Amino acid sequence: MEGSNDWASLPWLILEGVASHLTEPKDFVRIRSVCPKWRDAIRLTAHGLFQPWIMIKEGAGDGDSGSVLFHSVPALRGKIIIGSGAGLLIGIDRYDDLSIVLVNPLTGESTALPRLPDCFQFHGCGHTSGFATDHEVNGEVDVVVVVVLVWAPGLGPTAALWRLGSEDGWATTHDANAERFWALLPRHRDRLVTHGPQVLESELAAAAAAEKDLANSSTELLPGRNGAYLIEHEGKVCFLFENYYGQYNYNPEMPAEARVIFALNDVGDGLVIVDWADAQELRDKAIFQGVDGACYVIPASDDRGLSKNAVYYFDWRHMGLEDEAEDDADDWGGWAFCLCKWDIVESVDTIVKHIPNPAPVAWAITTWFVPSFKACPA
Repeated sequence: MEGSNDWASLPWLILEGVASHLTEPKDFVRIRSVCPKWRDAIRLTAHGLFQPWIMIKEGAGDGDSGSVLFHSVPALRGKIIIGSGAGLLIGIDRYDDLSIVLVNPLTGESTALPRLPDCFQFHGCGHTSGFATDHEVNGEVDVVVVVVLVWAPGLGPTAALWRLGSEDGWATTHDANAERFWALLPRHRDRLVTHGPQVLESELAAAAAAEKDLANSSTELLPGRNGAYLIEHEGKVCFLFENYYGQYNYNPEMPAEARVIFALNDVGDGLVIVDWADAQELRDKAIFQGVDGACYVIPASDDRGLSKNAVYYFDWRHMGLEDEAEDDADDWGGWAFCLCKWDIVESVDTIVKHIPNPAPVAWAITTWFVPSFKACPA
């Protein structure tokens, strides 16, 4: 066909007619790649079946093998993909920041989610991303969709959470501390699934008004920080504090009951004194007591060397001459900074570990590193 046929001059109606009868996305790409005129004549919107595409690479991991397939997902037409998870893609409308859908790319099935809160109407500013929790990874039954908006570096993220299949709307939260924000998310998801978005948002509002941190599993709960462990006791959400009666450590001279009594500060209510024996939520847990009285609670684990039904805390202890001689680097007149443990059941107080070379004010500034039991004096 050399010189006798000018394929580039074929009428665009013929080219579009051919393209409309294609059944494979890769053929559609190939015909548009013949020459610039064909690419201009056959518009990307000419074949709705192939809009938009997801490119899937098959074969080995190196770049010289395998092939690229184009998979059509019409439900994502006009959408920006901001995240994925649980086998789903999250898309936001290009022209409507609050319109969001979940799409299964394999089946093409889509689910319109409730409109995002107005605070996500960012008019092109900031960065929006998202994910859906995967129950096969985290073991949770429910899938929770999380959309995160960061206006600018350092301002902290705003997040909206929604449980898949829920008839309720989104629960929103904002935290200026990005590190704390990510540490909070697992707890927020759990509260959302258990109690719904209204309860979660009311808890967050009450905590913000009281200047408390709903920060389970977060370093914000550790000594030197304002925080408390959040539990649900007798149907109420409470902040857990150790009721130390003016003491900053577990004094062996104190009665046993005084060492294991905790104060539960109801959200919006007053202080309630609760003994450990009456708080089933604390059973089989390892409790870490901070210098400000706040408690940090995690499940006990033999693998981590954590004793259940025990309170861990830092304290200065007199080690005696024999113990002092074991470490010539420490010269504190026989006193040593130690990690201690109070066994709630056996009422036994023991030294778990001697912390070498502490700063003189280590008690006031020590930071937890759970569960490695290391202290980091400033």
